[in-house]
Amino acid sequence: MDPKRDPLMREIQKSSVRSPAFWWMVEHHDEIVARAAGGRLNWTVLCRLLADRGLVDGRGAPPTAAGARKTWQRVRAEVRRRAEWEAARAAERSKVSVPPARRKPGSVPAYVVPGPTPPAPAPTPRSTTPVSFPASPAPLADGEEEYTPEERARIEAAKAEVRAQFRKSDEKFRLG
Repeated sequence: MDPKRDPLMREIQKSSVRSPAFWWMVEHHDEIVARAAGGRLNWTVLCRLLADRGLVDGRGAPPTAAGARKTWQRVRAEVRRRAEWEAARAAERSKVSVPPARRKPGSVPAYVVPGPTPPAPAPTPRSTTPVSFPASPAPLADGEEEYTPEERARIEAAKAEVRAQFRKSDEKFRLG
């Protein structure tokens, strides 16, 4: 069915919550802006002309100057919102398009519908053999040291370096 003739689609496209004057201003927004050329609009005269065309406000009454001015502000916001929505939609389409090297010069990027996601890789089989741990070292004899003095010095230096790194990250965390 033609969307222009289908009352449901017409209602979705142009909600009856807004007045006929609002929708007329939306449809003629670009022309109004161009003809006004940055100048002020005479809302008293414009309201008389809108009423002569049968365009009314949200209550069904002829528009007033204050009401028409406020409606124009809402129209401008609506037109801006729609333009942003269209720009976001176009940007989204361009993200998933044919790579520029494959496009013909001057052609518009085609929207590419992403295909199904590939299946997850099969899990790797796990071994059923039990894990064995190395045997514990033999106990030290009396007076025997676990590490040589050089090894102990390297271990202590490494510990000090790790502590210093933790202090730095801790200070950043407290300050951040």
